[in-house]
Amino acid sequence: FESFLPARIFAAETIRAGKLAATAAGAPLRMVFAYVPNGVIQPTWWPTGEGKDFELNRTMEPLANVKHQLQVLAGMDHVNATAGPDGAGDHARASGTFLTGVRVKKTAGADIHAGISIDQVVAEQVGHLTRFPSLELSCDAVRKSGNCDSGYSCAYQYN
Repeated sequence: FESFLPARIFAAETIRAGKLAATAAGAPLRMVFAYVPNGVIQPTWWPTGEGKDFELNRTMEPLANVKHQLQVLAGMDHVNATAGPDGAGDHARASGTFLTGVRVKKTAGADIHAGISIDQVVAEQVGHLTRFPSLELSCDAVRKSGNCDSGYSCAYQYN
């Protein structure tokens, strides 16, 4: 959680200033996190070039109309998503670590444990300024219980 502290401080300062960060057109800024657990075909995913002049590759081409609003980050890693002492269970562990940054507890029982995700930290700070404080969308079916990945709860992998 400490790794997200600057975002929490920034959000709190924005609220104290009495305004929500906005685009030049006055619309509130939005935040989207896209998670692709099975990876991408690298040569067709990553943009070429740097800064504002980057060029979208074939896979990201449908985002051309909002390219000026994108930040594409590469080279990031979560040590807490690696096997470490827990062994197998990469899919559930990585999903649970994605926005929390913490090592989730390896359990298929009701004693699951993770951290608050960065999207929810931001929603706590600015959610009251928008119609919906937070929207979570997924293409997966929700599975809240049971063992879905080598001893990890389905709640980590499918929510």
